[in-house]
Amino acid sequence: YKKKISLDKIALQQAGVTLDSNALALVRLHTGNFAYFLDVAEAGKDIRFIANDDKTPLKFAIEKFDPINEMALIWVKLPENSAAAEQAVIWMYYGNQTAVDGQDAPALYATDQVLTYHFGNQGVHDVTAYATDPVEATATVSSGGVIAEAAQFNGEQLIRIADAPSIQMTAEKGWTLSSWIRMDESQAETVIFQRGEGSFSLVAKDQSLLVNVVDSAGQTHSLIATIPVSVGSWHHLVITTDAVAVTLYLDGVVAGSLPVD
Repeated sequence: YKKKISLDKIALQQAGVTLDSNALALVRLHTGNFAYFLDVAEAGKDIRFIANDDKTPLKFAIEKFDPINEMALIWVKLPENSAAAEQAVIWMYYGNQTAVDGQDAPALYATDQVLTYHFGNQGVHDVTAYATDPVEATATVSSGGVIAEAAQFNGEQLIRIADAPSIQMTAEKGWTLSSWIRMDESQAETVIFQRGEGSFSLVAKDQSLLVNVVDSAGQTHSLIATIPVSVGSWHHLVITTDAVAVTLYLDGVVAGSLPVD
């Protein structure tokens, strides 16, 4: 069997989004758009994705496949400029109980995407080709994340990552950190992300986000987000750093910028 999946070209064009060769799409299957979970092989091993030409295989990885609750979450690497094609579609094939698993998670990510964590019952694992798993992960798995399961922290729990050549973070080369976050209550002073011994940190205080950067002279420079974080709601958080500035985004809007000397 095969299922047609259409890309919303108009929405992408209105948002000014262009899809390069590294663009990923999250395909969500549920009872509202897919009624054939019983036709899919165990764990989705027979699922395949094909480009709009109905010939070119696409790389993909299944984050969640739950036929009992009829839900699947699958990341697919889109063809370059697929949103500009006359037929902005991809095809999903399924229905072969003897098929071998066709997913390839490491191939989804460009070499400059050096760390990607999903949170589930199988533990915290880096799904990029670098496979940089944490050396310590005490967070609790929580259902009901924006995409699938989420990591829940009680103030003492953490995810610690050892230093590795693949995750060197320098302003000269630039780096980006992104995550979905939700605070269930106002925070006293909670570290969301910290590098090294605190040379760079992102902290939640009350309902604000603070970025602290310690320069080579030991001086601390701080940025307070201009957009508050409402409690009980999910927010998309992004930090970008280059040789000019550290910039904080909340839900796609610039929430502050800190010049880098």
